[in-house]
Amino acid sequence: MLSEDELSRWRIMLAQVERFAARENYIDAVARARILVGLCRQAAEKAPDDPRVAGLLATASARLEQLEAEFLERNRAIRERRLSGLRENVES
Repeated sequence: MLSEDELSRWRIMLAQVERFAARENYIDAVARARILVGLCRQAAEKAPDDPRVAGLLATASARLEQLEAEFLERNRAIRERRLSGLRENVES
């Protein structure tokens, strides 16, 4: 059974994930979300019928997936800008 203290800590972690993401600090947001998903999965194995764990796991997993996609898109955009700058320098 998941304690209220542990559940509160996980909710705080989820809030931290959101704050990192709001500042576009995707590395820390993704890392924190991965930790949270791992903790939720471990708890779900021990208490598969706990709806609080299932709900938090679903929320954290969905957010992690979204953050990873945003992180990859941001890196793609940065890579394109850098490559276009290199192309301009070569053409000059």
